[in-house]
Amino acid sequence: MKGSGGFGRALELMGNLAGAVWDGIKAVASSFVDDFRSIKASVEQLWLKLMAFLSNKWAAFLATIGPTFNNVAETLGTDARIDWFGTQSYASMLDHAVSNAGVMADRYRQRAQDTRAHAFDVVGPAAQALLARNKAIILQLARVTSADAADTLPKGSAQFVIGEAVAALPLGDVIDFVKERARLEKDLKKANEEIARFDAKLGNEQFVAKAPEEVLAEQREKRAEAAALALRLVEALTRLQP
Repeated sequence: MKGSGGFGRALELMGNLAGAVWDGIKAVASSFVDDFRSIKASVEQLWLKLMAFLSNKWAAFLATIGPTFNNVAETLGTDARIDWFGTQSYASMLDHAVSNAGVMADRYRQRAQDTRAHAFDVVGPAAQALLARNKAIILQLARVTSADAADTLPKGSAQFVIGEAVAALPLGDVIDFVKERARLEKDLKKANEEIARFDAKLGNEQFVAKAPEEVLAEQREKRAEAAALALRLVEALTRLQP
């Protein structure tokens, strides 16, 4: 393929882009393993909480009757003793295990979210390489004089939020910036309404108590996506200058 000239190079770049997208899909899929690990750790935490509660109650009961029982046993000359300190130590160990299970659940949950958040980071460079390779064709088909990837967008341009990217078309002489701002503000309002809806759900104690952990994780992820979209829209409005 490399030996077939420019066409082969184009195919190679398209393959790189497709590979980057596929790697991102696999990373997202693998993140669900951590979601299940998080659920398992959360269930374990609930069980340990119950055991720790019962153990602490039992330790408190033994601590109440233990001194009297041991004094009577010593007076009677028997070897029977109540070791409430050992019970307290066991209850303390369970409390520590509860804390560790909660930490592991949070760690798995966060790792899953981080994996999904950065799963497609390599797609951008691959897409830029493909854009650079086919720039002449793009310019001809779009009937524009330039097309470049940049970290900052030019002022006086129409902007479109597309997934993780923002496209800008400099049209300062022909575009109605009032309408463009209205469009962005409408999209921002919709995104903020989505955020408010997710906040209402996640702020409902009954919903949080009854919903499965995977549902809560999905709601948090969607809320984060809506917040990211709102942030990009705010940035687009900030950059929009007539």
